[in-house]
Amino acid sequence: MVTAEQQERYKELLKQRKSIYKKVNRKTKIISFIFMAFGAILGFVIVGFAFRADQNGTMDIDISMRYILFGVLFLLVMYPLQIIIHEAGHLIFGLFTGYKFLSFRIFLHIFYKKEGRIFRRKFSIKGTAGQCLMYPPQRR
Repeated sequence: MVTAEQQERYKELLKQRKSIYKKVNRKTKIISFIFMAFGAILGFVIVGFAFRADQNGTMDIDISMRYILFGVLFLLVMYPLQIIIHEAGHLIFGLFTGYKFLSFRIFLHIFYKKEGRIFRRKFSIKGTAGQCLMYPPQRR
């Protein structure tokens, strides 16, 4: 049975939790805005240099646009590859130290071990791009 005192304490804790989340959400929004603004400014600077190089005749606009397109494609390929390498590092060194495989997730795809077999399905956790879960080794 839950007492009135416990209910009051629970309400107080919920209020504290909400105020903490407000502060965290505000900070997250500010930091996200700063990074997006930095990316936008950097993009304008790069395009500005490309157009200036075209006007000066030092570089053809087609070549500079190819460089920009190559850079964007490079980022699109390297971002998921970096996540896979990072999570694979957890998996490899976990296995070396005696941990047992539980699951490996990249974006929406999860590979998990159940009854000695590995299955794949779609699964997402908000705020994460990858995850490697393992069982700790048995204590002696």
